[in-house]
Amino acid sequence: MNVNVTSVLVFDQAQMNRFIFGSDLATQRLFHLRRLGAAFDPDPAVHAGRQVEGCEIWVIKVQGVVETSSTGSTIVLLSGFPGVGKKTVAQSLLRSFPEARLFDNHLLIDATAAVLDREDEAYQSLRQAFRSALFSTLSSYPSSIPPILLFTECQSTKSGAQVMNEYLEFASSTHSRLISIILECSMAENVKRLIAEDRMKAGNTKLTDIEVLKYMKDNYSIHRYGDRADKEWVIDTSGESVEDVVNDIRMKLISVTDTT
Repeated sequence: MNVNVTSVLVFDQAQMNRFIFGSDLATQRLFHLRRLGAAFDPDPAVHAGRQVEGCEIWVIKVQGVVETSSTGSTIVLLSGFPGVGKKTVAQSLLRSFPEARLFDNHLLIDATAAVLDREDEAYQSLRQAFRSALFSTLSSYPSSIPPILLFTECQSTKSGAQVMNEYLEFASSTHSRLISIILECSMAENVKRLIAEDRMKAGNTKLTDIEVLKYMKDNYSIHRYGDRADKEWVIDTSGESVEDVVNDIRMKLISVTDTT
């Protein structure tokens, strides 16, 4: 459908019909749209900004309205070295965004480790297969993707580019926004968190070897998307409380997702 007129539209974030708008708007944005019924013929001068059936009326010029299967979801990827606090921050974010879901990278690591040793030649292939199954299934059922889907990762610039590209492709295939957040902290703070009592007692595949951490930080850099992500933020968490870090991220996410 192509139109080249001023259209009066009613926006409702709860609706499932999704369209993408171009024309003279500064940038393209995804909106959730419910088109006006024939029984209602609003006057922009009277109704603009008013509420109708819980929906706000907008008046915009639209050219080339294109229907899309976009989920309108936001993929948030929290990256950083072991012990920096990715899962702690992610779990706290869930309290700010109750509609969000978290898929911690150790769910994949632990599942793979239950079958194969890390040194096994098939280890990385199995881990990739688990991740591929997740992305493939969600791509096939886009309506099942939550509004905000949180992932945690620890991939380096040298060896992790392929894995990180899988997230990029998943976001692209589902027309989702990809937000990359890289958490950093000083070596001293990282070591302190790495050997924290609750982490040591976790009893899973989490790294607790200080020397391995030091080697990783001395020889690798956490992967960055740059302008390939919709947004990418690097946050130094040294000396910051979890609450302060989460609040910083929460405000950043609200600014780009219009999530309340």
